[in-house]
Amino acid sequence: MHELLEEIRKGGKNLLALIKENNINNVCVTDLTNNPSFLTAFIEGIALGNYQFNKYFTKPNKEESSLKTLRVYSGELKKIS
Repeated sequence: MHELLEEIRKGGKNLLALIKENNINNVCVTDLTNNPSFLTAFIEGIALGNYQFNKYFTKPNKEESSLKTLRVYSGELKKIS
């Protein structure tokens, strides 16, 4: 199961590459699997790939990610804010 979740995370990372390439600001992900583990892994791939460690560097990367908003819709996950 761990290998499958890792592949799903990589899928999220691959989607992020397309988001950046096309300069997309807002993304909506709708869960059609009804499997919280799969959805969480996919969103982790996007979120972790989008994170920038700029505040930890003396010369931060000046190129910001285009992705500003990620909305997730699922009947299986509870709303967090």
